[in-house]
This record gives sequence, C-alpha cells and structure tokens, in this order.
Amino acid sequence: MTPLPSAIQAVLETLEAAGHPAYLAGGPVRDLVMGKTPADWDIATAALPETVQSLFPKTIPSGLRHGTVTVLTDEGPVEVTTFREDGIYQDHRHPEQVTFGRDLKADLARRDFTINAMALDLRGTLTDPFGGQDDLQAKLIRCVGDPATRFKEDALRMFRALRFSAQLGFDVDPDTLAAIWTERHLASAISVERIRNELEKILLSPRPEHIAVVFYSGLFPGFAPHPMPTLDWLKRAPAQKYVRWACFTAILTGYSAIESTVFLHSLRLDNKTVHIAGTAAILGPNLPTDSVAIKHLLSRYGTEVVTVAAKVAIAYDHPAPAKVLAEILQNGDCYSLKTLALTGTDLIAEGHPPGAPLGDLLNQLLRHVIQHPAANERGTLLLLAQEIKHARPPF
Repeated sequence: MTPLPSAIQAVLETLEAAGHPAYLAGGPVRDLVMGKTPADWDIATAALPETVQSLFPKTIPSGLRHGTVTVLTDEGPVEVTTFREDGIYQDHRHPEQVTFGRDLKADLARRDFTINAMALDLRGTLTDPFGGQDDLQAKLIRCVGDPATRFKEDALRMFRALRFSAQLGFDVDPDTLAAIWTERHLASAISVERIRNELEKILLSPRPEHIAVVFYSGLFPGFAPHPMPTLDWLKRAPAQKYVRWACFTAILTGYSAIESTVFLHSLRLDNKTVHIAGTAAILGPNLPTDSVAIKHLLSRYGTEVVTVAAKVAIAYDHPAPAKVLAEILQNGDCYSLKTLALTGTDLIAEGHPPGAPLGDLLNQLLRHVIQHPAANERGTLLLLAQEIKHARPPF
C-alpha cells in the first residue's frame, strides 16, 4: 500500500498525541487499497470539532454542523470529521440530527457502500467491518447494511452507486440494484444540480455507456428513447465535457435542436455548455466532409463548436470531417472576419460608407474567400469590393 503523505501523517499524529483516536477513512482508503493516489484526504476522529480547531493553526469551519473541520496543510486541505451517528433523514438527503461519538465502527456503519466504509490508522492497520476489501476484489458496489434503508436516508446514493460502477468498472450488487429500482421514486427528492453532477461524472468516466443504467433503473425517465440504444460507441469520444454531453444529447433527443436545448437546460447546465453541446449534438452526426462547407460552419458557429462537433462525428465512426477541420486550422485558412485580409476601416478609407451596408460587404467578401482561399489578399479584396459596390442598384 502506498505510504501516506507526510502532511496526512502529521495530522493523524497530532490528533493521536492529544489523546484522540484518528483514522484515514472512506474514499482515500478505498483508493489506497486499490493502489491509487487519493485525490482528497478525509480523516475521521473522536475529537470534537472545536478540539480539532484548537489543535491546528490553520483551519476552516467547513461543516461544523456535521462535525467537519478543514485543516490546511502545506500539502493541501484535509477534511477532519468527528465520529458520528446520523439521526432520522426527513428529506431523503440530510439527517435531521447528528450525534457525535467515539466509536469508529458506528461511524463506518452509516456510510454508503462497503468499499467506502474502511478506515486506516497511522500504523497501517485496516479496519474493515463490512467486507470492503472483499468487494473491491470482487469488483462489486454493495451498500452497507440494508440498501433500501441507505437509499431512504440519502436518495443520491442511488446515483452514486451507478457512478462508482462506471468509474471503477464494478458491477452493482443485485440486492443493491433491486433496491434502486424499488426506491427509484425517491429521486424526486434530489436537486437537479446533484443529478446533473452525477450524470456528468458517469459521462466522463472510462465507461460512459453505464449511463444507460440510470434510465433502465427508472431514476431519470425523461427523454429516454425506447428502446434505449447501445451506448458503447460513447467510448470513442474523448472524455471531454462538451463532447460527451453532445454525444449523449444527440442520442436522447434524436438530433432535434429544440429538444437538445430543452434537455440540457432541464439539467441546469451553464449557458456555454448548452450552446456548445446542444449545437454540436445537431451538427456532429451529419457533419460534412467538404472543406468549403466546414469553413462556412466555422464562420457561423465558431471554432470551438465545430471542433466539438467533429469529435462527435468520430464517435459516430465518421472521422473524415475531423481530418478536414484539422487541415483547415493547420493551413490557417480564412473562415472568419478576424482573418480576412482587410477590415472595415480599410473599406471606409477607400470611400465605402460605414453602417449596415459595410457589414454586408465584409460578409460577401468573406463568403468569396471561403470559396476561393487565394483571394484573401488586401489588394484583391479591395478590387472585389469595388466590383460589388458598383454592381449594387442605387436604391
């Protein structure tokens, strides 16, 4: 098992030296047992929050109501939480009351899954009362205790089970999966933002196709096509936010621009994601391979949208547009007014009046250059502008 960072050892040593049992707990222990480096560090201790604050010079009262103090170290923040037992969950999300205690096993018993209910002390001794190591070896997501009870306490755990399955490549224990189906109605207690975050983590995981299980389980019935198509092809798309959302949206909404926007807005995604992913969902599956057509799309939608759309096309086993796009960008071809060889100021200096007609003239020049790249030269464009000006009717 990977040795603990010096900062984590120091926090554990400080708590123990003050007479308070302390353990690394939850996700970091799971990661260490799997041979991974934890992204976050969580410590469970018998010390009360005010005691933790008194023992360390730099702390943040990040969750005092639930016993959590963030200790700031030279190697990053460490969340230190007092052993606790949760009271009744009235809203299927948060306990009405939290009782602090000194019993590690009671603290582990309230956690969601066995693989997240292990603790490690300073000497490397592992406490695993619910078989987390065995479930890691079996690659199994299993609730601590009765799964229906766990989900009634916190309905978000249903989504977390499926998310861990996607991220780790584990199966969900049959009893746990059955309880998700039975308690699926509790999903209405979860905020849209929380659901969106879990869906996004699944989409960005190594197994984005597992997101279909969310629909099979009845957790998110809206927009699901019937029957749900296979989503294995999602893995062909890079694990990038806009790309994966665009691919998923394309499947769910059948390439409808209106439905794509409605779907993404319903998850309260930010406006930029709605615009990029929603537009790429429509463009990507049918992206043209003609250079001129792609440059027109670049002119209309911008580089970021078309780049995402090209990656969506790759996921649809249509790689040609991405190659054409790469050539356009590498060659520095003109497809926007920013790269046109003359500006509105140049045209005004040549006697063209400012205003809307000037904008129309610039766009005509741009369309010509997209069709004829060699024409993107100042002198050539000035001559063309004069031709266009004289070709216009006087009224």
